[in-house]
Amino acid sequence: MSCPCGAGIDFESCCEPYIDGEKRAPKAETLMRSRYSAYVKRNLGYIEKTISGPAKRQFDRKQAEMLMEHTDWEGLKVLASHESGDQATVEFEARFMFQGKRQIMHEISSFQKIDGKWVYVNGDVSFKRA
Repeated sequence: MSCPCGAGIDFESCCEPYIDGEKRAPKAETLMRSRYSAYVKRNLGYIEKTISGPAKRQFDRKQAEMLMEHTDWEGLKVLASHESGDQATVEFEARFMFQGKRQIMHEISSFQKIDGKWVYVNGDVSFKRA
C-alpha cells in the first residue's frame, strides 16, 4: 500500500518505521510527512510524541479525536523545506474532506531538533475550500 505522505513508496518502507518508533526522522520534512501519515492512520499517540513548545501547550487530545472522526485526508503536497542547524520549516498543503466539504490546509510548520530528535513546535495555518 502506497504511503499516505505521497513519497511514492510503500507505507511499511516509508512512514511506518517512524510512527512505530523503530526509527527517528532524519529530517524535519520526514517528520512532517510521518505526522501527516499518522493523522491519516488516526494515530494521535505519535502526534503527541512529536510535539514540543507552543504546539504541545496548545494540543487538545479530545478536540483532535473529535476532528479526526470527521476528517478524511486526501493528499499531501510539500511546497518547500528548509533546515538550518537545529531549526527547520516545511511549507505544505494537505487536502481533506471535513463534514462533506473538500478543503485545503496550507501550513508553514516550524520544527526544532531537541536532543537529536526533530519535533513540531508551531505552525502558521490557513484553510480554503478546494
